[in-house]
Amino acid sequence: MKKRTIFIALPVLIILLVTIYGLRPISTSTLEDTEVIQGNLVSIGSNEKTRDISLKIEGYDKNYYINRGLDGARDIVNLSSEMVRSEVEIFYAKHWTPLDPFGKNKHVSRIVWNGDLIYDEINK
Repeated sequence: MKKRTIFIALPVLIILLVTIYGLRPISTSTLEDTEVIQGNLVSIGSNEKTRDISLKIEGYDKNYYINRGLDGARDIVNLSSEMVRSEVEIFYAKHWTPLDPFGKNKHVSRIVWNGDLIYDEINK
């Protein structure tokens, strides 16, 4: 009976911990919570269903996204034709989640283009 309880409780505990850790919010309150890359912007896309804006940077295999970007960062979509094929600086959140264990998707916290701050959600 005791072995059976442990056999059931352990997987339940692991699933609970993975769920809690996986659903924790992304914190980008300061520059210390971010990493930065520079590169040529290959494409800017948007998804009406999720309201996200996605960015692809030349030489990087990661997907950079602005969560709900269509709700608050429309300037990026409007500037997309000018920004594509030019150098941008992207600050993204240092964040690991079991939902993306290999870190292929990165949450954008700040975008600098031509020395101008285009998008920012970092608290000063």
